[in-house]
Amino acid sequence: MCHQVSQVHLPPEKLEECYHCKKKSTTFDFCKSCAERAYCSRECQREDWPRHKSNYGRTDRIALEEFYPFLAWTFESANHMDMKPLHMATQYRIINSPNPDVFPLPLPDGWQAKLIMIDDTQRPTSFFDKMQWFPKASEPKVARKLHRRITYSGYVLPVVTSIAAAILVEMYTTTSGAESDERRLRFRYRSSPISDFGIVTGSADVKNQDRLAYSKKSDGTYFRGQDPDEHYCLYFATARGEEVILDCAMFTFNMCLTVDSTPYISSGLPNVATFGHVPAVFTERILRKNAPALHKERKRMSILRDPKLHEVVETYAEERNTSGSVSQTALGPFINYMETLSGRSLTEVEKDIFCRLVQRQCVSLHHVLCPENSHWKNFPKEPMVGMEDDPGQLDAINDPKGDSAKRREQWKQRNKHQRR
Repeated sequence: MCHQVSQVHLPPEKLEECYHCKKKSTTFDFCKSCAERAYCSRECQREDWPRHKSNYGRTDRIALEEFYPFLAWTFESANHMDMKPLHMATQYRIINSPNPDVFPLPLPDGWQAKLIMIDDTQRPTSFFDKMQWFPKASEPKVARKLHRRITYSGYVLPVVTSIAAAILVEMYTTTSGAESDERRLRFRYRSSPISDFGIVTGSADVKNQDRLAYSKKSDGTYFRGQDPDEHYCLYFATARGEEVILDCAMFTFNMCLTVDSTPYISSGLPNVATFGHVPAVFTERILRKNAPALHKERKRMSILRDPKLHEVVETYAEERNTSGSVSQTALGPFINYMETLSGRSLTEVEKDIFCRLVQRQCVSLHHVLCPENSHWKNFPKEPMVGMEDDPGQLDAINDPKGDSAKRREQWKQRNKHQRR
C-alpha cells in the first residue's frame, strides 16, 4: 500500500460562500494547491493564508471525464470473472432466430421482449465459435454481440457497488497536510471538485424489442431477462451543483455506446485483461443537453457521505492487511446499503460476488492511483467513444428512404400499441 488506509476524508460539499469572508457569491476560485478552500477574491485568499498554511496540503485533481473509461473497464472485467455465475443462455445452443430485425413477443405474464429459445438438452461443441452457439444468426457479428448482451445481464448492483466502494477506499482516504509529502487524490468534473458520489436506481428507458426473455426446450418454461425497471448506475455530484452519470449496464438493452479502454490498462495491473471498446454511457452536460434522458430516477444513496460506510474502511483495511481477504461481516454495512437501495434482500450469490469483487476492484484502482505508478497521469485527455451497432442499424440515419427506414416504420405501425 502507498498510504495507510484509516478513515474517509470528505471534500467540500457545497460551494455557497467564501471560506474567508463568508460572502455569498456565484463565482469562486479554489486554492490551486489544496483544491478544498474556495474564495470570492484573491484578496480573501491572501488574507486567509496565515490560517490556511497551518493545514495546507496538496491535491491531485483527477478529471472524471478523462478517468471514467477505466471505471468502465473495471465493470467490464467484473462481468468476465469466474466469480460471477454464467448465464444459462450462454451455455446452450439458441434454436430460434432472434436477429436484430425480429419483433418482440408477449410472454404469458404479459411482459414483452425478444424471445431467445434455448436447447437446454445439449451444449454446443464449441463455446468459442459463436455461430455454433447461435446457428441462425444473420452473421457472426450478430452472434457475438448477442452473446455479450447476455453475458452482461444480472448482478449489476453488486458490481456497481464494488466500484464505488473501491473509489471510497482507494481515493477518499488519502490526505495531505502542512508537513506532509503525500498528496490527496480527488475527482473533479471540469473546474469543480466532486463533492458526492453514490448509486442511483430507477427505470431505464428500454423499448420492448431491446428486452430479452428466454424459453427452455426441455419443459417450455419462460423467464425474463434483466429488468429495466431495476436499473443501477453511478452518480457524481460537484460542489457547484452539477451532476454526471456513469452507466455501464445499458449494453444488455442494446444501448451500444462504448469507450476504448485499451489506453487505460497498464501491463503491471494484476489479472489484467484487455477488452478494447467497453460499454459506457457518460451523461455529462453536453449529452444531457442534446440527448433524451435514459433513466427515470426512483432513489439514490450516497456512498461518499454515508457515515456507516466510513466505519467499514478501517475494519476493511485491517482485515485485508492481515488475512488478504475481507469477511462478509466486515462488509455488512455495504450489504445493508444495497438492500436499502434496492428494497429487497440480496441473494447469497450477490453477497458473495460483492465481497470477493470489492477486493479486486481496490487492487485495480490502487494500481493506477498509487504515486509509485500514477498511471492515471498518462490517460488520454479525450476518451475515444464509439458505437457497437447491429448490421444495418444506422441505415435509417444515413439513408432515410432506405429499406431499413421502411422496416422501422413498419415495425412502429405494427407495434404501436406495444410501445411504452
